[in-house]
Amino acid sequence: QRGHSMSLPGVLHASQNRIIRDLRISITDRCNFKCVYCLPETEEAGDMFPTNNSVKKTPALVSGKLPYPWKPRSQLLSFEQIARVARVAASLGVKKIRITGGEPLLRHGVESLISQLAGIESICDLSLTTNGTHFPRLAKHLKEAGLGRVTLSLDSLDRDNFRKITGRDAMSEVLDSIRLAKSLALTPVKVNAVIIRGFNDHEIVR
Repeated sequence: QRGHSMSLPGVLHASQNRIIRDLRISITDRCNFKCVYCLPETEEAGDMFPTNNSVKKTPALVSGKLPYPWKPRSQLLSFEQIARVARVAASLGVKKIRITGGEPLLRHGVESLISQLAGIESICDLSLTTNGTHFPRLAKHLKEAGLGRVTLSLDSLDRDNFRKITGRDAMSEVLDSIRLAKSLALTPVKVNAVIIRGFNDHEIVR
């Protein structure tokens, strides 16, 4: 959009000439949850949505293996490469960076990446989205490395419903992680919830 009269030189623009200030970086596709809305081809999703003809229990699903493997390490950017991309983005006007996955805390040494990103002077908001299961063991290290705040995924406040949606009995772990994040001032703590009609839409107000 160089020819647009309202464009500012040296910054990133989206449609309608809006300046891009936020950058979301996925550092892994791996996850220790099997959420039905994220992995619709799993057997759990087939059980939850039995009328969905697109979900077929193939031999791969019956054996417990996903029909698509996680990306090999060779296809992932190193932390140094990610930091370089972030520095370039920052030089073009990006002010906020969010680290996501998959589950980003499964990436070994993630606090090292946070430290590198926190060192970019023009970045004023550095956050991370997590399902919370590995957060307690890493929270203090992430805070010390320069993480500003966290968003935690919590799709249900009912233990059984949480397990059905995520494939893991970990609701109490997420709630503990929310409390821990608040105690470490990784605030404002935000909560993500994927609302599925007929499964957790009755929990929105709660």
